[in-house]
Amino acid sequence: MEQLFFKCSVCDSIVDTKEKAYHPYSDWAYGCAVWSDLGDDVPDLVEPYWERHWEYSKRTPAVGENRTVWVELPFNEKLGNEFWLLYTGRYIQRPYDNMSKWAVARCRFERILVSTQYCAWITVYVQRVIPLSKLCEVYHETKLYTRLEKLDSPIANQSRFYRYGRWYIKAFSGDGDLGETYWIYTDDNGKQHLVMKSWWDFHDDVLYFGNVTGIQPLQLPRRGKCRRLLRPHRK
Repeated sequence: MEQLFFKCSVCDSIVDTKEKAYHPYSDWAYGCAVWSDLGDDVPDLVEPYWERHWEYSKRTPAVGENRTVWVELPFNEKLGNEFWLLYTGRYIQRPYDNMSKWAVARCRFERILVSTQYCAWITVYVQRVIPLSKLCEVYHETKLYTRLEKLDSPIANQSRFYRYGRWYIKAFSGDGDLGETYWIYTDDNGKQHLVMKSWWDFHDDVLYFGNVTGIQPLQLPRRGKCRRLLRPHRK
């Protein structure tokens, strides 16, 4: 059965490793997918491959439909395989706007429409869709006792902290070449759930998700009688 995997466009090495989930997360997804509404009428794959010349789909995947998706490293699957893909409504995962549409979709690999050594257009059949805000309702709790501000990354020389509605997002970057991000959701009772962690570098773009609890509330800095979050543009 035909298998699809890619070369790195930087070092030109073949990357055919397979990812797996690890504690305390329940499962993992590819973050390298770009969803479209093009059907089979996809544009040619021309260099540079990181420049996209099509409209990203603003339509969240729905169960039972076939969708066209652009993939690159670290995608590594055979036709017929099942896997999770992240949907954000855009390629770049920052800024973290429109979080209500973000979801992970369980998909079956149906067809390869066109491919190169570095990327491909494929079609997938959508079997299940879970909005990110519902992950804490779907998966059993696992514990990670720490404070929100203590979540850290060994690779980071830059870090940013964002708040969007019920979401806290803590993002780390190593000179823009690799990064790690935590997504924490606050439920109706004020309980915080670490529902997703992402990792990306030249050979990887994956996400680990589940329902990790035990995260203690953020200690917001005080200034006079005001409590505030430090925005990215504030030093």
